[in-house]
Amino acid sequence: MEADRDEFLHAVSSLEYRVQSKTQRDNSVFPFGLCIVRFQSVKPIEIDSAVTELFRLAKAHHGDYDGWETQVIAQ
Repeated sequence: MEADRDEFLHAVSSLEYRVQSKTQRDNSVFPFGLCIVRFQSVKPIEIDSAVTELFRLAKAHHGDYDGWETQVIAQ
């Protein structure tokens, strides 16, 4: 449901994620998509922690977390 996506978005906003895009696919098991982004370290332990947190939040809001992508920016 769209309300589940909105509640998930509210939960991850407090973790400093922001919306990159929203999608809607009517012929999908999960029709209300969301792509979120956050700048963070790419240390394996921090990535594992973020993935676990997003997976649990997605499940808690009746969704499915399908993974992450990264872009490494040297400072």
